[in-house]
Amino acid sequence: MKDSRILIADDDEFNRLLLKSILMKYKVIVTEAINGNDAVRSVKNQSPDLIIMDIKMPEKNGIEATEEIRKYDRKI
Repeated sequence: MKDSRILIADDDEFNRLLLKSILMKYKVIVTEAINGNDAVRSVKNQSPDLIIMDIKMPEKNGIEATEEIRKYDRKI
């Protein structure tokens, strides 16, 4: 798991902070997105190994973001 790239997509700052603090103990690389559009951009730019996606977010919800991501990257 060390050096795995994980994207946390959540509009709640506390949730991102909590997840990040847990994941950092495993020496992973964590990227954060505050809405669905940011999540899509992050995936295009960094190709994470895992995405933790909130469903209810502003601009583009988690389901819409996941559908868009899977159009060009089916392995995620």
